[in-house]
Amino acid sequence: MGTKKTNILINIVIFIVTFAGFCGFKLYKRKHDLKTNITTVTKIKFDHNINGLKLLTDTSTDYLRYSRQLKPSYRIVLVVDGSCSTCFETLIKWKDLFETEHLPYEKLLIFGYDCTYPQLKYVQSELPELKAPIFYDPYYSFGKLNHIDQNGINKYLLVDEDFNVITAGNPFLDQGIMNTYLHYIK
Repeated sequence: MGTKKTNILINIVIFIVTFAGFCGFKLYKRKHDLKTNITTVTKIKFDHNINGLKLLTDTSTDYLRYSRQLKPSYRIVLVVDGSCSTCFETLIKWKDLFETEHLPYEKLLIFGYDCTYPQLKYVQSELPELKAPIFYDPYYSFGKLNHIDQNGINKYLLVDEDFNVITAGNPFLDQGIMNTYLHYIK
């Protein structure tokens, strides 16, 4: 009887150790994947492969034409889901940050995807104080060209004047990232 209980206990311990090891590996792998996901985007690209990327306030202006008038500068690039309420709340945070810190809106570029043009126009109408250029990306061309995962954390990018990525991540969730963004944008 004693050996039967001992065997059951040993099997339970082996199961628990195996399960914990598996969970630990999955957690490590997820953290590693998130870090890898950030570093895969090293330079933002814009080329003729970007289809339909139009400025919301002037649909005759595509991004390539708009970009020719940009002065070299550090910028924050946001890739947002135009039909997502959490993304809308994040845009409000960006608006508040730019107002509070007195940052120029030309330092912010927004690319909206996964929505219809009227949905993104509605988002813009709800945030009239957000004076940053918003580009409608109906085919997620910008995200695909730059390997930006729609569900990833690298939808917020700080880039230099040549669009090399300095850092990526949500500054509203990480004060270190916020400090880096503010250091370069101010």
